[in-house]
Amino acid sequence: MSAYRTEARVARALELSRQDYVAAIRGQLRPLLWRVVAPWVAAVVALCTGLMMARLTLGVALGAGGLVAALVAIVAVWALSGATRHLDRRLDDAREVHLDVSEEAFAIRDRSASLRVAWPLVIAWRETQDALLVYADASRFHVLPKRLLSREEITVLRRLLEERVPPGGEARLAAAARGAWGPFALYLATLAVLWAALVEALAALLGA
Repeated sequence: MSAYRTEARVARALELSRQDYVAAIRGQLRPLLWRVVAPWVAAVVALCTGLMMARLTLGVALGAGGLVAALVAIVAVWALSGATRHLDRRLDDAREVHLDVSEEAFAIRDRSASLRVAWPLVIAWRETQDALLVYADASRFHVLPKRLLSREEITVLRRLLEERVPPGGEARLAAAARGAWGPFALYLATLAVLWAALVEALAALLGA
């Protein structure tokens, strides 16, 4: 890989691995699952269990509620893992990226697309243990793995991101997440209600 750096600029080619993308995607999805999806679904499962307790014995109702919760969790994990399953479809194009970050703009390109965004239009950025994530819009981010950058390059990138990206980005990301994941939470809650009704009917049929 070739690299050069002048003051307040980082420009180099980065060869990302599948694990770089998977780790970043999972790291961003887990908080959404716990903050946006899990509380809503847990409330619905608890309500369903409470209603079943009025018609079934306590032990059976709790067991049925646990079964419904497990089924919902399996569907949620499977659905969220789809983000990494579909990654392979575009990994060949996105594996090697060319980064050019300066005082004026954030620019990145791969084999299929090229993006240059002036700093006022960058939504937000985040830093994880393994990477810097830059949100050019609220629905997707670009991964800059630290393992592929020198310590000096990381320092320059962090400074540019801190100084140039407008404040308030996290609030915009949170609002976008609620809008995007709200329907998914409603879908899981609907499944929970349907499964609870089915489990309750089976329990009643078996004489519980």
